Amino acid sequence: APHGRVRRRASPPLSSPPPPMVVFGRLHDQKTKNLKKAHPGEEDHYATLGLVSDDATPAEVEKAHKKCALKLHPDKNLHRQEEAAAEFAHMKHAYSVLSDDAKRAAYNLDRQSYKESHMTPAELEVQEQIYKVEKAKLEEKAAAEAETERVTARDRELAAVKAAQAEQSSSKRSRWEEQEEEKKSAKAAKEAEAEAQRRKKQKRREKAAAAAAVAAAAAASAAAVPAEAAAADS
Repeated sequence: APHGRVRRRASPPLSSPPPPMVVFGRLHDQKTKNLKKAHPGEEDHYATLGLVSDDATPAEVEKAHKKCALKLHPDKNLHRQEEAAAEFAHMKHAYSVLSDDAKRAAYNLDRQSYKESHMTPAELEVQEQIYKVEKAKLEEKAAAEAETERVTARDRELAAVKAAQAEQSSSKRSRWEEQEEEKKSAKAAKEAEAEAQRRKKQKRREKAAAAAAVAAAAAASAAAVPAEAAAADS
């Protein structure tokens, strides 16, 4: 190098700052590490938890909360604990809103109002059409459910009538069977009584026959004694 001076390597040109990226519903400036709201005057709690739809079920909200808690916990981000703590607190606040039915309903209402207040007339028209379609679907669903309930109620009534008729028929048959059983019992009792009378008469006849036989034998014996005496005298 001339004059004994050492030339220093030129520094590479500074690159333009990276564009901000959305981190859990907020803009995270990679250069300043400052968190900014994704929408002025409104925080998207659904995006904060990584949810893509505001129709998420409570189970989906809970699952997203656990996933974000593991990712954002300061103990998992030792190299950026301060920023992680801020993001973690923001995530916990979003979860506290979405996990409470009353708070979530109020938040959804405010969120929708905010969106509508920033819509163009064309977007509002599209939203109105969407509302009409959704309303028609809900009305159709309600009508179908009402019809299903009506049919179900009618089927229950028919089933109840059939059950009552079957019970009545069964009751009549039971009474008829009881009457038939009573008739059979009465008939059997009469037959048993008749058989007992027949046996009594048979015994009386047998006794009378036996008595007659004894009397005949006695008479024959009595008649034989004089005859023997007369024969002896002659």
